[in-house]
Amino acid sequence: MKPILKAVIAIIIIAATVAGAYMYWLQTLQQPPPKPTGEVILTVEGKITKTNTEDGRFQFDIDMLENIADKEYTILDPWLKESINYTGVSLVKLLEYVGAEDKAVRIAVRARDDYTVVFDIKGLKEYGQDIMIAFKANGQYIPESKGGPLKIVLPPDQEHQIVEHVLVGVVSGEGVNFDKEFNRAFEWWVVRIIIQ
Repeated sequence: MKPILKAVIAIIIIAATVAGAYMYWLQTLQQPPPKPTGEVILTVEGKITKTNTEDGRFQFDIDMLENIADKEYTILDPWLKESINYTGVSLVKLLEYVGAEDKAVRIAVRARDDYTVVFDIKGLKEYGQDIMIAFKANGQYIPESKGGPLKIVLPPDQEHQIVEHVLVGVVSGEGVNFDKEFNRAFEWWVVRIIIQ
């Protein structure tokens, strides 16, 4: 076979491969984001580009969170005083999943009693990749009596960098400001995330 013919065939094969990948990419973009089929346990709102509600929020049920889970580690829980293996979704992955806007600078994680932990997004991406919204403890869904169904879990070996670069502050439901206390960022009963 002549070299020119080989080159033409190679170009045709490459063009077909690129066109197929482009069509797959287009189809993926056109698919609507999933909607919860079970009980909504987390709502994300604010500066996001992907939504699954008519009012511009993104809601999750437990199955949706399990499908994007990317973190699992064991810690000595500072409030329960026992070693627990937690499973969940990193806040960084959650930001990517809902399409946090580039201009977003903070993420406020709010509990059902309005207790709120605020993280810096730039610091989170650089130093807080292991901070997660946990939904399982020791392989079981987290019961309400232990902070579930969702709670914030932080890796204790990264306390200094999280306090220094990621944690903005903690405010109780009564408005008491705890500043940057690491253990207070282990938030129970998480129901809402506001991307600011």
